[in-house]
Amino acid sequence: MANELGYDFSGVDAPRNEDDHYGLRYAEFVVPLVKAVQEQQEMIESQKQLFLDQQEMIDSQKQLFFDQQQIIDDQQQLIDDLRDEVDNLKNSTETISSVEHLDNLNIGLEQNIPNPFAEQTRIGYTTPEDCQSSQILVFNMNGILIMTIDIFQQGKGEIVINGNQLEAGMYLYSLIVEGQEVDTKRMILSE
Repeated sequence: MANELGYDFSGVDAPRNEDDHYGLRYAEFVVPLVKAVQEQQEMIESQKQLFLDQQEMIDSQKQLFFDQQQIIDDQQQLIDDLRDEVDNLKNSTETISSVEHLDNLNIGLEQNIPNPFAEQTRIGYTTPEDCQSSQILVFNMNGILIMTIDIFQQGKGEIVINGNQLEAGMYLYSLIVEGQEVDTKRMILSE
């Protein structure tokens, strides 16, 4: 077998006759076995170092993942805080008083009646007689504009919203006069 592999090995004595047995010279086995064990040990050490290097890379990736997760959590907290601020602003029912040319004018938005409603509700409003543009905007609770109702009758008036125009839920509606939000209220459409 050693000859087939091209290895010159003389550690086995072939029988010299039919009654003779094979013989082994153990001293001839020691050097190749020691060499094989040394090569195997080098491979083990190499694999061990590769394992340690890969483990270090895994630990580094884990730390990077945890750092990235912390950044994501911090950003999510900022997003949640901003959403809360937006919701607080939307839920505010105070009239905007910072618009000077709308101050001291008879402007108002009434609570829809009935509230909650199923089929139809009425929203009363008052706008200045000389107003060029006014609207009532309806938003869902995510702040998405659902409906725009242009107001053509200036002064005191009302609009009607049919329940079949919206899905059941809570909505915000705002009176906009000359491009400025005047007031915002809530309405609930029941099923």
